[in-house]
Amino acid sequence: MRYFPSFFSGLRFRPPCFPVPFTPSPRLRHEAGGYPLPSLLVSRFFPVKNMRLVSAVVFFDSHLSLILSVGWGVVLRSFSDMFSVFCLSFLSGCEFGCGVSDLRKALSDSCAPERSHKVHFKRKTWLCCISVGMIVPRPGIPHEQLDILYPVVPLRRSMNSTDGPNQHQSADEDLPVVEKVEINPSKETKPILRLSPIGSPARNLSREGGLDTDRKTIPLMNVCNYAKGKWVADNRRPLYSGLGCKQWLSPMWACRLMKRTDFSYESFRWQPQGCEMPKFSGSKFLQRMQDRTIALVGDSLGRQQFQSLMCMITGGRKDPRVKDVGKEYGFTKARKTVRPSGWAYRFQETNTTILYHWSASLCELEPLNVSDPATNYAMHLDRPANFLSKYLHRFDVLVLNTGHHWNREKFRANRWEMYVDGKKNTNTKLAAIGDAKNLTIHSVVKWLDSRLPHLPHLKAFLRTVSPRHFVNGEWNSGGSCGNTVPLAAGSEVSQDGSGDPVAEAAVRGTAVKLLGVTALSLLRDEGHISRYGIKASQGRHDCLHWCLPGVPDTWNEILYSQI
Repeated sequence: MRYFPSFFSGLRFRPPCFPVPFTPSPRLRHEAGGYPLPSLLVSRFFPVKNMRLVSAVVFFDSHLSLILSVGWGVVLRSFSDMFSVFCLSFLSGCEFGCGVSDLRKALSDSCAPERSHKVHFKRKTWLCCISVGMIVPRPGIPHEQLDILYPVVPLRRSMNSTDGPNQHQSADEDLPVVEKVEINPSKETKPILRLSPIGSPARNLSREGGLDTDRKTIPLMNVCNYAKGKWVADNRRPLYSGLGCKQWLSPMWACRLMKRTDFSYESFRWQPQGCEMPKFSGSKFLQRMQDRTIALVGDSLGRQQFQSLMCMITGGRKDPRVKDVGKEYGFTKARKTVRPSGWAYRFQETNTTILYHWSASLCELEPLNVSDPATNYAMHLDRPANFLSKYLHRFDVLVLNTGHHWNREKFRANRWEMYVDGKKNTNTKLAAIGDAKNLTIHSVVKWLDSRLPHLPHLKAFLRTVSPRHFVNGEWNSGGSCGNTVPLAAGSEVSQDGSGDPVAEAAVRGTAVKLLGVTALSLLRDEGHISRYGIKASQGRHDCLHWCLPGVPDTWNEILYSQI
């Protein structure tokens, strides 16, 4: 069995009455009276779910006694990121040894050698030990076996604690111009999906990439590929009211508040192939996430997922018991910005925190001139966002996403300059936006994977890109998505691939899991805000963001199934 040593310094207590098979010496009798005894403990822990079997515990107490014991211990919590674990151990069994100062007295009073050629003493007792110390993992142990809190050493941070002031430009902030996510296969790439139009034979396409289903670092509820399945009609949908969820839902995404008259897109649910997703329940979600924190970090599609989750948990109803705790995470609205860099809410009944942080690129942004409000920002492609470095240890579930801000126009609007290894990028290959994005995604996932062994309570996901459905142009050049017929392009994804090979490649071989939503979302072009958005008067269609309730609800159902 794998184990690891731990070192503690603390107090041990014996109840006044405990069974001993002999009459103790005066000093041992004093020790048995219930007084606290300073001790140094060296022990080995065997992981057994939430309990820890403590064996080979060695005590060196104020009487210089050398004592061995076995028993049960519970690691309760870490009260310092830098040092220690608070451990309350209830030990029982046999203790062996006598104090050096008691040796002569013990020989005459109570201790008898078991063998004539060496001195070995024993006595039985009950022991309670309260101790503070450091857990030291044994090298080579998979982190899923070390369910112990461990200090986190954040990466160095830049001078700004957020990701820059110019990140919330407008309602269509995530609508790219130059580059877009290509889902449809080309001659040079293998196709990913099989789209099965309703009433017509399925189109067979092959798979590219895949999930690392063999690695079991973070156990999931089911072994299931949730990205593979079909959309089915369900008249019990939606899960909440788009009219009623005003406390959490932005009006620019609530299509029930717009001039749209067709809402058939709300009445479908995703059915994975070969497995069932549990029915979402807000109360069960909160019970499962009691005393935990769920963080979503990414662009405005991540914010849609966050607002969707808040509406799903509350059923779209206003809940005065939910507390705004954004200040705990530095979420304040800076001057001349449209909105804060994030939101955080705590359901006080279960102490469950749901938060979202806006980081469109997921990488660190550093002002090049802190005294200049119009300064450019060093976009460190190989470093994670400062927010992640600072608060990762507080999360129990983390969902990352990026994709639609990786285009030249967004780079110019946000005044981003690419940096690698702390220096301005001179690599011509990385000058291509797609290559720069790939480097960032792989770097962030690699960094996150390196932190997970020290954060065994954390389950991390990379959500695949949400597809766009512009036709006949872009969002600012006449592009539209006027279809209102659900599933006109098909209802089924028959192959294993998620539809985002970049994200698949990044998480392969790591403990970071893929939240595959691209392929299933690709079939739902009727679910976008389209011409009904707040920019409609300017002739712009929003074929990137989704109506809520809508497709992002399914993303959260899949997340719920895996946590």
